[in-house]
Amino acid sequence: MKDVFQTLFAVAWADGELRDRERTFLMDLVQRSESAPEVTGWFSEPPPELNWEGYRDEETAIALVRQAAYMAAADETVQFEEVELLERLRAQLGLTEQQFHGVLQEVEEERA
Repeated sequence: MKDVFQTLFAVAWADGELRDRERTFLMDLVQRSESAPEVTGWFSEPPPELNWEGYRDEETAIALVRQAAYMAAADETVQFEEVELLERLRAQLGLTEQQFHGVLQEVEEERA
């Protein structure tokens, strides 16, 4: 679970700041998690880079990209740096462009 939080915090910090809506979204998730003590420092500074090798199975990769896309859209504005990080995440996890854009489309439809 810590790795999922690390991914979400990385996306939230991708534009160089943790905006209020992102902070609120993450705070709600962290408060309901057993990982809270391990991740609270990431509210004040970005997390370290995650080793993605353990997340190469398709189901896990898609779930991570989906959560990261929700995090990127949490403040109602997806910054260029967040898109870059999502693209890098896609490549690191080995998802195809088609899979990636399918996930983004699903997230967009669910948020509408």
